[in-house]
Amino acid sequence: MNRVKSRLEQKQLQFNISKYINPVNLELEMNYRDEDLILRTDESPETTAPTRIPKYQTFEAKLSILLTNDQLRFLEDMVSKVMRNRTDKKERITKNSIIRSLVEFMQTLDIDYNDIPDEKELAKRIFIARLHRIM
Repeated sequence: MNRVKSRLEQKQLQFNISKYINPVNLELEMNYRDEDLILRTDESPETTAPTRIPKYQTFEAKLSILLTNDQLRFLEDMVSKVMRNRTDKKERITKNSIIRSLVEFMQTLDIDYNDIPDEKELAKRIFIARLHRIM
């Protein structure tokens, strides 16, 4: 999770969240255990609990993608299965959650990026990199 880098970004964040809470001298801090951004006021901790910003509001970029009907159905079925088969309901799992998780996983792979002519070859290289990671 990136830290807020400047006073301008802090002011912008405070402005963005002001429609959800009434800020009173807010301080930004990271909770490194679960990487959530926490807002605290200057009031004592006994009187006020931290207010969490919803996870989706911490992301910086929005992306639209084109999928086949089968790919979309697969994502929807996967979301359904995950949501139905869990006991710890810490956060909602969405199609976006699945895609972000796949991107995180692919960042750990050593993919050969040379001469990839099409999407089929790209999928093959990702699969090969995954196999090499397992071995």
